[in-house]
Amino acid sequence: MSTTILHPRAGPAAPAAGVGPAHGVGAIVHLVPATIRVWTRRSRQRRALRELAERSDRDHLLDDIGVSPEQALHASAKWFWQP
Repeated sequence: MSTTILHPRAGPAAPAAGVGPAHGVGAIVHLVPATIRVWTRRSRQRRALRELAERSDRDHLLDDIGVSPEQALHASAKWFWQP
């Protein structure tokens, strides 16, 4: 829904500030690639975390990032769209 500002001598109605392409299809065009980048990054990070959790020499590596093996496996089991 678009909000318009009317003035008696303004002629045709002008869109209100902040209303425009950024609030419609234009926003979707910008949000879709950004969302895909976030999902891809999340998927790669979780795959790497799972591989790290499954290594035999993992304990000191997981300690470096402050994560237990159980926490690492739990976090890596999430789907890419889950925060």
